[in-house]
Amino acid sequence: LADELIRAGHAGMGAFSLLLYDPTITPTPPAANRAPFDLLEDFGLALSRSNWSGTECASAFKCGPNVGHHAAQLFRHPLGGGHMYPNNGDLQIFAQGEWILPPPGYVYKDTSYHNTLLVNDKGQLGDSSEWFEDLPYRRSLQYPYLERAEHHGSFDYTVANLTAAYQHQAKLHLLRRHLIYLRNNTWVVIDALSAAADTSITALFHTTAPLSTASDNTFHGAAGETSFTITAHHPSNINAATSQQTLLHSGGTPQGELSLLRLTTAPARALVCAVSIQVAPPDTPTKLVSIKITNDNSLATIVNPDTGWSATIDLFGTDGLTVISA
Repeated sequence: LADELIRAGHAGMGAFSLLLYDPTITPTPPAANRAPFDLLEDFGLALSRSNWSGTECASAFKCGPNVGHHAAQLFRHPLGGGHMYPNNGDLQIFAQGEWILPPPGYVYKDTSYHNTLLVNDKGQLGDSSEWFEDLPYRRSLQYPYLERAEHHGSFDYTVANLTAAYQHQAKLHLLRRHLIYLRNNTWVVIDALSAAADTSITALFHTTAPLSTASDNTFHGAAGETSFTITAHHPSNINAATSQQTLLHSGGTPQGELSLLRLTTAPARALVCAVSIQVAPPDTPTKLVSIKITNDNSLATIVNPDTGWSATIDLFGTDGLTVISA
């Protein structure tokens, strides 16, 4: 890491640089048998990659207290989380040397800048401020968390429970984000909501390149030598809108922009939103992954046509993912 920071010109030359960089220590490549998956349990951060080749696809998925579960349960006073973000459920994807779903940088604390969800067009607790304030969490001691984080060789399955991340006025019973990474180049995101009142969710996907519409619910983009497709599979009547979103620095000044795809469901007391992100070299045909949701919204069936892999997911229950065909 120190070598990469020096090479990129991001390492400062302050007094503590001597603790950061020792040129006599040579980098060691990851062991050939190291799993391409890591879980940082305390902060609720799941990291997946296709391999350790150097040209791999990689993704990061976050859901947990800004100070970590351990500290969050011990203390009720502020622990210096002002630089954190209200972005639980955020998904970032880097593939073949390019950002597909990037982070926004050091910006105003606004949920809408991240690849996560708005509920009734509102962000998460601590939203819309210069500094992140986690007082509502510290009062209730209820935090978003990862329910599952599983590595299965050809796929990873992670589930984020986002219920506690949103204002109590939303009257949520349950808000889950299921993430399935199908190696090497496909991500499936399924959001499942149950609430006491009619509720809508907006799934946000930020990209570095503008998106073109291939059909009503399919969008294409290209970043460098990589192309990608974002498809909204369910519901069929989802409201899709693309735009350029201006990002504000934490001080409130404009700081560039990202392309944004907003996918908004119609209000309901129980709903499911299913989306896939697939990456490929330019002009390379990609078979679209299949995602089917049962009429009662309880079960999802996913089929990867490239490999024949298929599975079902219990969206609201406790059974998780069941592989049908490997």
